[in-house]
Amino acid sequence: MATLAAAGALAHSPLINFPPPAEDAAAIERYRVIARRLGEHFRKAKPDVLVIIGQDHMRTLFYDLMPAFVIGTGRVDGWGDWKTRKGPFA
Repeated sequence: MATLAAAGALAHSPLINFPPPAEDAAAIERYRVIARRLGEHFRKAKPDVLVIIGQDHMRTLFYDLMPAFVIGTGRVDGWGDWKTRKGPFA
């Protein structure tokens, strides 16, 4: 029988590991602080399995960082955030 050891949620932040635009630097730093806190929360829980539900795998991870399992649903639209393309992706 499984036991839920921890749970958490974090807002989507595309391309978080790229240098942020100057006007967004403070917001990005707040996001990074919260993300580190969430990571510590999971480390303390010491889970046997970690299930992550996220989005934009192909857009931000590409094939060199693709997780072992990814389930795609629906269509993918770019919003043009972080200087990426707007509109539907193939």
